[in-house]
Order: sequence, then structure tokens, then C-alpha cells
Amino acid sequence: RFFRSEIALDDTGAIDVTETIQVAARGDEIRRGIFRVIPLTRTMGLGRVRADFDLKSVTQNGAPATYSVTVEEGKAQIRIGDANVYLEPGVYTYRLVYRMTKQVGFFDTYDELYWNATGDEWAFPIDTAQAIVTLPDSAEVISTSVYTGGFGDSDHDATVSTGPGEATFTTTRPLPAQAGMTVAVAFPKGIVPAPSALARLLGDPLTAIICIVGMLATLAYFLYAWNKVGRDPPLGPIIPV
Repeated sequence: RFFRSEIALDDTGAIDVTETIQVAARGDEIRRGIFRVIPLTRTMGLGRVRADFDLKSVTQNGAPATYSVTVEEGKAQIRIGDANVYLEPGVYTYRLVYRMTKQVGFFDTYDELYWNATGDEWAFPIDTAQAIVTLPDSAEVISTSVYTGGFGDSDHDATVSTGPGEATFTTTRPLPAQAGMTVAVAFPKGIVPAPSALARLLGDPLTAIICIVGMLATLAYFLYAWNKVGRDPPLGPIIPV
């Protein structure tokens, strides 16, 4: 039915997110509750960075909800609901509050918050989606972008309104299953401290260094093994027949 995401960026590059998700449970797609999948990694330079994820609270119709969190393949999956309790048909409102670090992209003339506001792994459509981005210290909104649809799509079925330090994105048509809304807000440089040049080039330097060392070690082993047992033996005497 309805998905509202409030994203507050602070001057460390972290975001505090409050999601309000209203669903109609009819006993088919939604029987015990819902689950929310949030990617924890993103591209930076030639590598990737992994965000810290801190889930603060989860409520159902204003009351604390039963939930569990699993992290695998670079994603946090939040399962909301009790496996032993089936929901009565009706409308339910879930609210998730969480914090994530490392959500700013750094460019030559501006910095940018790029955020998949709804996710795109829902098994049911979203009638209306809205995302409200708030910048630290009412920073200037230089430009905005919005993308709707499935993974890799670049539709723009949403309106955008801006004010001092804020941008609001609202869909203009329902999002089908497996579709979502991604928003981007550019703001002046210097508000969020930029990472080192090495981090901008390689993403998380430690991860990149481990990968590079692992690749070099693997290559060295293969060269050693080939030199020791992989070379063809020398030819013997050639006898004309």
C-alpha cells in the first residue's frame, strides 16, 4: 500500500532512516509479517565499501514487534513477525528505525547521497512511495535524481520538491512487485569529510589489499607449481623413420 522513508544525513556520512510501511494482509503474500532486505555494500572507485548497520527499533501498529536480522551476501534481511502467529486480515503499519554509515559518494565538484529508498525485492506492489532526504545544517541541494522500476531500470515516475536542506520524492504511479525507488541528492563539498585518496580509489582499503595479496599469492603458487611439475620433459633423441 504505502512506503515512506525519512533519511537524515549527518556530517559523518551516516544516515538515520525511519521507514513507515503500511501493508494489507490478506493471507497470501503476507501471512505472519513482512521482511525487508537492505544492501550493505556499494561501489566506490575500483572496489566496494561495506556499511555498518544498526537496527534501532521495529514496531507493528505502534507496538514493539518480533523480528530477527540475518546478514549474508552483503545484505541485511529483517524478518518481522512471529513464526507461530498468523495475522488476521487487515491493514498493518510497520516502522523501522536504523542507522547506516558510509552512504556518501564523493565527486570532483559535489558530493552525493544515493539511496535505494524502498528496495526492489518486494513480492507485492507499492501503491505510493515517498522518500524525504534531509541534509546536515540545511545544506544547499545542488541537484536531485530519482529512478523507479526494477533492478537496472531508469524510469522517472516520481515528482521532486526541494527546500532548504531537504528534498522530497513521491511516486506518480504504483510500483509493481520487484520494483522500487532510488533517489540521489547532490550537495556542496566539504560538508561531509572526504575519505583518503586510497579509499576513494579502492573502496575499503583493507578488503582491497587482502584481495590483491590473495590474487598475487595465488598467481605465485601457480607459477611455482607449473615450474616444478608442469613443464614438458625435454625431448629425447630424434630418430628418423
